[in-house]
Amino acid sequence: MTIDTACSSSLSALHTAFQSLQTGESSVAIVGGSHLNLRPETSGSSYAFDERATSGFGRGEGTVCVVLKLLDAALKAGDPIRAIIRNSGVNQDGKTAGVTMPNGSAQAALMRSVYASAGLNPLETGYVEAHGTGTATGDPIEATALGEVFQRGPHQEPLILGSLKSNIGYLEGASGVASVLKCALMLERRFIPPNYDFQNPNSKIPFKKWNMKHVIMEETAPTNPHASVNGHSLSNGHAHQNGLDFEVDTPLQQRVYVFSANDRGSLEKQLSKITVYVKERPTFLYPALLDSLAFTLGQRRSILPWKAAFSAPTPDALFQNLADQAVIPTKSGGQPKIGFVFTGQGSQWATMGMELFYTYPVYALAIRKADNALLDLGASWSLILEMEKPKETSNIDRPYISQPACTALQIALVDLLRSWGITPHSIFGHSSGEIAAAYSAGILDFESCMALAYWRGVVSTTLSEDFKYVRGGMIAVGASQEMTQALIDDCARAKVVIACINSPFSMTVSGDEAAISEIQHLADKRQVWNRRLKIDVTYHSHHMVHVADKYRSLLGDVHPNSKAWHNSEFFSSLRGGLIDPSSLDTSYWVENLTSRVRFAEALQSLCEPGMGVDQKTSISSLRLGLTQHCRVQFDRCCKYQGIPHKRLITMPLLCAMKTASQLCSVWQLVCSCKDAVRTWEL
Repeated sequence: MTIDTACSSSLSALHTAFQSLQTGESSVAIVGGSHLNLRPETSGSSYAFDERATSGFGRGEGTVCVVLKLLDAALKAGDPIRAIIRNSGVNQDGKTAGVTMPNGSAQAALMRSVYASAGLNPLETGYVEAHGTGTATGDPIEATALGEVFQRGPHQEPLILGSLKSNIGYLEGASGVASVLKCALMLERRFIPPNYDFQNPNSKIPFKKWNMKHVIMEETAPTNPHASVNGHSLSNGHAHQNGLDFEVDTPLQQRVYVFSANDRGSLEKQLSKITVYVKERPTFLYPALLDSLAFTLGQRRSILPWKAAFSAPTPDALFQNLADQAVIPTKSGGQPKIGFVFTGQGSQWATMGMELFYTYPVYALAIRKADNALLDLGASWSLILEMEKPKETSNIDRPYISQPACTALQIALVDLLRSWGITPHSIFGHSSGEIAAAYSAGILDFESCMALAYWRGVVSTTLSEDFKYVRGGMIAVGASQEMTQALIDDCARAKVVIACINSPFSMTVSGDEAAISEIQHLADKRQVWNRRLKIDVTYHSHHMVHVADKYRSLLGDVHPNSKAWHNSEFFSSLRGGLIDPSSLDTSYWVENLTSRVRFAEALQSLCEPGMGVDQKTSISSLRLGLTQHCRVQFDRCCKYQGIPHKRLITMPLLCAMKTASQLCSVWQLVCSCKDAVRTWEL
């Protein structure tokens, strides 16, 4: 398809491709633009936003091309992702004073529309790659439109403007996609190139009033990794792409690099040599360099006392980490104890964990095994299909899906960590998180854990659907157990209980809906922080008694492995401390559904002997906050979260792993490329 909207042609083509992908017409789109000069401009320069701007036509020559795919498809295929385009738009301003006269109002209207339809805030954009015609009329009009839309106050970070035309000339129809490539590289490398030969700003543009700046010398990119690209044409067709973003967790690009030596000096020399080694090997000549380097350092080196480790997604990021000495060498003093903490149901989100599914075969195998186990139990739905669904169509918040999904994800993560040589010394879970915790400890086998989670979800759904007269709710209260109990004692209506003691100053109250409303009113009156939870089931309250017998019947006999004690210690959030694995029978799991969660007590018991690393296999940032509240008195209890809430999770997981590698002898770290080979030159 050929698209001609004059100078905005390639951006208009990009918009068409964007729409085609969004509607499902295409699975891959290739967008290109080309410009060749037969009559070169005599001055040979464009002066975007400079007072010398007159004709605007310092033409350049070039051909540019980009490949577009939907983000999910690119993640599944393991494609290298250079940037994400959040939204795109085009418009035309109708009749104007002249065919070449820009219309600032139409440009501003388009930008507002593109941002609004994507649900993005212009204040979150730090850089705009402007059309920058380099004309006396066009530059002030475009700058005015940008100032109206991005509205930077005097005390905010300035909006940075740039235009590639001053660097490579005016590529006319190809200029838009060239600007997109510039932004992608700029954000990737955290570097903003200056407008070439910029001397004095255009006096018709009030840069100071609008808090906009132009880059005269090279500088680092703004901390907010969002950029927009703006373009228009002599026929006043406008195109705008926004939300260009390099902050994407691209699983196959993430690697962990680990180093070790006998002393600090040797390790620092090793890092210095690696810096030179990487700098001398450009990616286009050594495409497998990063995978081979990670493989060699992680799996073909001896384990020595002094260690350093870091993660980097690109050669530039790797070189920058090495050059900046971003990692401080650490001497490991023996093998520290690692503790795993597992979350319960309630912190799930659509598509959670799927990039791990497409990246690591060990993780994918566990999820497929869980899917088959659920189907054997009688599930009428597929775990994998449900976890793949986007937010708009996902059923992940329904208890019959969320319970087994949360358990399956954490079990799969345990298998993945185990494949990297990371196993826990001590384990505990919050509420239903104890199911995956029991698997990690070797107390229950895979099938038993999936059955516990599946039937728990089934009976929880039964309570909300079949017992219509049971109306309840849950509320989080930011107060001590004594203060929360005082609220309950002063409640005149119905019945509520403290369902979870999460930390010394965080409680969850569960029970009758009327009583929950009264608790909220009393807490507000006493200026106690509180928040109603959006749930259909009142877990850990007297309401669960209605389905307790059914749960017991569906579970049958649960047979724990009594020998699991030799593998790791299991701290029970039901009992509030260390327990014998043989006690995790059917009755225990029924109580786990109906009784109070003593999270804070279990965590305190776990930390008292001294834990080196607390690797959270939790899928919620909430639990990380709770552990911080509980453990302020422990000085050797480091916290590393495996999976943050509602984010792509590969990079945070690898960050935790690289820290673990510095503290202990964890060396079978991650190299996801099957073609990685040992780098013999090192």
